[in-house]
Amino acid sequence: MPRNKRKPLYSRVYDHGFHDAVYIVPGRSPHLYYRYLCNGGRHVAYSLHIPGGNTNSPIATGRAIEVCRWMRRGESPTAIAALINTWSNAPA
Repeated sequence: MPRNKRKPLYSRVYDHGFHDAVYIVPGRSPHLYYRYLCNGGRHVAYSLHIPGGNTNSPIATGRAIEVCRWMRRGESPTAIAALINTWSNAPA
């Protein structure tokens, strides 16, 4: 599916025209994965894979839900990226 046609799992718009979202994206295999994307206009600030496996994994799904909770609470993209990076450096 083309990128511009994907519907986000959750998205928000905040100051200065920036927005961020959690998407389900295809991988190299037939599986789908979660990705956090933050951009403003044409500039992509963050495009991070949410680790823990594919969308069938309870670990990955729980982490994607946690990212959505942080977004709803109004956490900054920098804080969300730091959260995701802690998962990348820890065993699943």
